[in-house]
Amino acid sequence: MTLNSNLFLKCVSQNPFRILGVTANASKKDIIANVNKFKAFLKVGKPVNGAFDTIPGTSSVERTIETIESAEKAIELPIDQLRWSMFWFVNKTPIDKIALNHIQSGNIDKAIEIWSKVETATSLINITVSELIRQNWAEATMHADKLFTYYANSICSLIDDTLNLDQAQLTQLFLDTIAENNYSVLRAMYRAFPECYSFDELVKGGECRFLSKPDGIDLTMGIHYPCLEIKKRGCTAYYRFLDGNELTDGQFNAKKEELVFVDAPFDSFYKRQSIYNKEEVVIPTELWNKIIRETLAAPYIEKVKSEIASYRAIPKDKTEERYKFAKSMLLHYLPDIYGYLGENSSEYKTLNNQIVKEALQCAIDYYNSAQEPDVIARDVKNFVWDITTTAIPESILRQRCKENYDTLCEICLKLPPESVEYYHKLLKKLIEKYRTEASTIQNASNFVNGCFPYLMSIKSVLGTSNAYYQRMCTRVAEDALEDIITDYNEKSESFHNRLEKATSSNRSNIIKLIQEMMKSAVITMYHLKQLGLEPDFRQNRFNSNYDIIIKQARNARALGGNSILAILGGEVSEEDFNNDLKKYAPDLRDEKGYFSSIKNLQDCYDYRRIFPGGKFTLQVNSKVEEYEYSECSSLEDLQKFSIRYPSTKFDIQSKREEIIFKSCKTIEDYKSYIANYSTYKKEAEKRIDDLIFGMCRDRASFVHYLATYPNGGHRLEAKHKLDDIDYRACKTADAL
Repeated sequence: MTLNSNLFLKCVSQNPFRILGVTANASKKDIIANVNKFKAFLKVGKPVNGAFDTIPGTSSVERTIETIESAEKAIELPIDQLRWSMFWFVNKTPIDKIALNHIQSGNIDKAIEIWSKVETATSLINITVSELIRQNWAEATMHADKLFTYYANSICSLIDDTLNLDQAQLTQLFLDTIAENNYSVLRAMYRAFPECYSFDELVKGGECRFLSKPDGIDLTMGIHYPCLEIKKRGCTAYYRFLDGNELTDGQFNAKKEELVFVDAPFDSFYKRQSIYNKEEVVIPTELWNKIIRETLAAPYIEKVKSEIASYRAIPKDKTEERYKFAKSMLLHYLPDIYGYLGENSSEYKTLNNQIVKEALQCAIDYYNSAQEPDVIARDVKNFVWDITTTAIPESILRQRCKENYDTLCEICLKLPPESVEYYHKLLKKLIEKYRTEASTIQNASNFVNGCFPYLMSIKSVLGTSNAYYQRMCTRVAEDALEDIITDYNEKSESFHNRLEKATSSNRSNIIKLIQEMMKSAVITMYHLKQLGLEPDFRQNRFNSNYDIIIKQARNARALGGNSILAILGGEVSEEDFNNDLKKYAPDLRDEKGYFSSIKNLQDCYDYRRIFPGGKFTLQVNSKVEEYEYSECSSLEDLQKFSIRYPSTKFDIQSKREEIIFKSCKTIEDYKSYIANYSTYKKEAEKRIDDLIFGMCRDRASFVHYLATYPNGGHRLEAKHKLDDIDYRACKTADAL
């Protein structure tokens, strides 16, 4: 049997009685004799061996002068002797003596077999200790429970006749000691036994306590086992198995009182969620279960109380700090306490009410004090739901939590969908900025064009017919349309007043200004028309204003004036006007479109400006690095690049060589390059060849070039030059 070292009990392996080399009921005389003997041996460096030093499943004994003195002190008081005696062997009867001989020889199984033949207080103590060593938690539990239930007086009298602890006190002392030594062992002892339910307990308030597939398959684990299924309505068990066989209604009703439904943990020897006959299920007494649950819950209760104190120590005006603390800690341990104590425990109810009240008020304060409550609404809503489900069912406090949750749900319904919240924040920022600007057509145009990337991205995620998309398009259009109309009317009136007073030479300039103003208004309105406006707004407000501005702009030849008919003095046709207008179509790219169309460094900068922290930021940053690397044209540029990207994947040395090569201007530059680098050596040699040839001016220099570079790139050209010089020299000679 393989033992888990994490589940060793120090109260056994380092028990004071074991350190002193005696049994738990040893006389004071024997204890003193061993103490003196062990100390004497240790002082002269002689090995100290006790009778129970080599028991399998226990760690080695730590014996020093200090540990021996500490062990002796640990058992001075009768109550302490009693505590430690629960975790060490007792030698009271002849059977104890025989069995302990097997313990000393390492045969625990044989010792347990002997002790099991006769039930006495000492045999139960010894079996309990043996099973704790073997990590057989179920057996250790059952023997300890029986010991404290039936032999409380005998245990006390073993140590001191003045001791008088009852079953509950002994059980508490035993379990407290284990919890102090190794909490995991206490939990393992608890989990060794299943939860058992009578069929009347299974159905509670019309809810299904256990539900599994009728063919006996656990839907989550895929494990076959005898199962029970409860109707959600009607509160009756209708699918029943026992020992793998289905029971008829008559068989079930006849045996119903004899059966229990067992909900066993994974590490129990009982089958998970199975039906057993009551006598087949061995579990500890109710008192034991009550005390072990309370003992297991105790550290969680202390943690909760400590957290409540820490939470209350945070100043009330620090609502965000209190909220984060409440979210991460306040609800953390309640499920554990509930699991051990149950919802009917008065202590659980008190703690639950305390925490729920604090957490709910914390959430309300945090939301109410937030500068941007919309940003945190969903998070607060989810937290309030956690608080609601934590509150005790059917309590007034739970009802209050639910009311606050419902209010937050209504608020969240009006918020943008989470999938487009990023675009909503950017759009909202633009809208808020625009409302502080002057009401001009130009500002409206810039505003609308700035909103398009976000509106198109929202459209890509949600679709054209989505209510939120249409609502935001309409919101943008409402703000822009109002300013366009205001500025359009004011400028139209101003221009017409100027026309009336203008001389014939100034009229044409004013007409051009009117055309430019109308053109800008028409283009902006045309852009708004491409948005997914709400039908009511489009029909009752936008279309009529759009038609008026289009008509006036057409009459004023603001667009389409370059058509042949218009040049000859005719009207601008609707077709010519619309064709000219289409040249100013809005940019309909969404975030992905902007990313996909990146061709250069400026495109990268535009993406990062429009979509700061967008979903393609990492890829764009990588492109920026690549483009900046490519555009390094000087060593200074390269140095700045290296500082910005100290861990760049691009070859800095290669780029340095490229820059140095491209910066070469003279023959000496190229020779210096060749002396230090090699990548562009052939091209550098060609450039030297070009420069030297370019310096040739007379016959001697061409001859020198051919002598120096007989295979030079300009050799033929040099020969032609020589021939030409010689030919011209011949003609001169003939002339003479």
